[in-house]
Amino acid sequence: PIMINLQIALLKMSVLVLQLTLATSTMPIQQNMAEIEGKESVLTDTSSSTIKVYLTEMAIKHEIPIERMLWIAEKESQWETDRVGDIDKVCPDGRQMRARGLWQIVNCWHDISDEEAFSVVSSTIYAIPYLKNKPEIWSVYRYCQKWFTKTCPF
Repeated sequence: PIMINLQIALLKMSVLVLQLTLATSTMPIQQNMAEIEGKESVLTDTSSSTIKVYLTEMAIKHEIPIERMLWIAEKESQWETDRVGDIDKVCPDGRQMRARGLWQIVNCWHDISDEEAFSVVSSTIYAIPYLKNKPEIWSVYRYCQKWFTKTCPF
């Protein structure tokens, strides 16, 4: 319990640091931040630190727990925006399964193009309603207590 509490405290501290970074971010980071609502928007710097700042901003704007948003993104893709997973599985209709991008959006269940799935901004806009209202669609959230017994913050 002490170790878990310490890890949760460290994670909360990281969130505060991200919020502070967001509040005092330098102009180049702000220039890389896209207009949140536009489909044509892009995040030109896809380093994990910039993605974390962007996701923190989005979480605040859309009233999603910051910890939830950052946890799911990190555990699903390890901040690799071009990651493709689950290729060893098959969709019910016989197509090869592909979990794509930061949020590992699965082609079997979601009608979103590869371009959108691999875009941090487009995929995050797509994921927001799920992150807010149905985070259990991500197995890392649904099985957090089982898979991450010592580090699960939920």
